[in-house]
Amino acid sequence: MPVEKAVRLKDVPRWDAESPCPAVVGDEELAHLAFYSDEAEDVTVVVTFWGCVEHRFAAVPGKDGRALEVVESQRLHALRADAAERSVAAVRALKKLRHFRFQFPEALFECLADGYTVKSLPGHTPLKSASDLAQDLRNV
Repeated sequence: MPVEKAVRLKDVPRWDAESPCPAVVGDEELAHLAFYSDEAEDVTVVVTFWGCVEHRFAAVPGKDGRALEVVESQRLHALRADAAERSVAAVRALKKLRHFRFQFPEALFECLADGYTVKSLPGHTPLKSASDLAQDLRNV
């Protein structure tokens, strides 16, 4: 079986590690991940995953309280977005979907989707409740 390999998503800005936890909103085919950028002042980044069949966002504490993800005994790079280039067979069988992973300081977001788009929005508005954010993101 091929070894899974993480490939950096270079068009996704790094997130601010000191900011509050990101927000996730999803429906039948879309998932939106919103977080504050570390590369620009007062910018909120929204990554929209289309053709999304599954997503999860959960705390994965390590022994020091920080999130850890292991790919074939190699940790993913903290504070960056990756796509698994050669994912496990079960994942690849799902319509040739891509497996996206975002490793935050204290949580991990994963998504199986056809692709994604990235938008940077001006302002550091407080990330809203899921229902309010979902309504706003319909127009993104």
